[in-house]
Amino acid sequence: ASFLIGKGGKRVKLLQEDSGAKIRFREGREAHGVVSGDERLVEMYGAAEELEDGLYVVLSELDRIPEALAPRVLRQLVPEDVAGQAAEEAIRAGAHVEIAAATLPVSAEVVLEIQGSVGARIHAAVLV
Repeated sequence: ASFLIGKGGKRVKLLQEDSGAKIRFREGREAHGVVSGDERLVEMYGAAEELEDGLYVVLSELDRIPEALAPRVLRQLVPEDVAGQAAEEAIRAGAHVEIAAATLPVSAEVVLEIQGSVGARIHAAVLV
């Protein structure tokens, strides 16, 4: 996350300016049990086009990190009752998708793990 945040938040501010989306990183208790270890939860706010642009700039930046340090997996929270349909849409977009085995302790959402190219992950996430 420090790669995306930058010293004093400078890099994340540039990503927000480039996309128009508000980008927020959460960890520990703020992440509601969604992440573990040194992972971070990324929340984005904005209009549909800003969110798509935000996904593009964040995923593109992450893909600049060697894959051994930052696997090419997007984990997206989706309502449990539409997870199957969301996974099918993501697969149609050309991504490999798995629904995480465990649901979240404090919500009716599940985690979709979306793998593939930046374009496939973005397209899948937008469809979901």
